[in-house]
Amino acid sequence: MYRFQIVGNGTYSPFPGVLANLTYQKGPPARFTLKDRAQLTYTFDEEGKLLTWTNAVGNNFHYV
Repeated sequence: MYRFQIVGNGTYSPFPGVLANLTYQKGPPARFTLKDRAQLTYTFDEEGKLLTWTNAVGNNFHYV
């Protein structure tokens, strides 16, 4: 589990020890994007549902 603090303008600051970035893209539809230290990227909708997973070389899964 990653924890972040809202900074504003769609940006979030990770809690100490969290090696990931979280950004918010206004919609519609609005999306959150999480990128971790392994360069894995997760995209979520506003309700927290995982939409896509992408690895460092661009392989991805799309969830319905």
